Amino acid sequence: MKSSLLEIVRPFPFFVAVIFATLIASFFLGPMFASAANTDAVLQVGTTIIANDVTVTVTESSVDSITVNDGNFTVQMSQGTALSITAATRNKFTVSPTERVEATTCTATESTLVLKGPGGDTPQTVTVTPSSETGAVGGGGGGGGG
Repeated sequence: MKSSLLEIVRPFPFFVAVIFATLIASFFLGPMFASAANTDAVLQVGTTIIANDVTVTVTESSVDSITVNDGNFTVQMSQGTALSITAATRNKFTVSPTERVEATTCTATESTLVLKGPGGDTPQTVTVTPSSETGAVGGGGGGGGG
């Protein structure tokens, strides 16, 4: 009977060492894998997106995800997210749904599009189609009366 008890006890330290090593490894490696599950797409300022043969530059981004297609790109936006892009060639943008558009501007040097995420808890997919058509530069204010 003693040999049977010894056979049971002998592998126990090895088993404990394996469990301990696994726990230590998961403690140090766990945060690395957990950070990969972050839901925000990281588009650093200066990142370029090419869609519909138009190059746009990201100037602000905190979107959930982005998918770039040939003719457009889609962004998944939830509450508190935003995307701001510029086109140095002053291209117009078509956005669907339009209620995500916070601002559009066109100057002599670039066009800008700013998108904001929805106010509610439901994320929304927004499609942005850059156009080959250029925007008109904003006009000046009216003259004063005399």
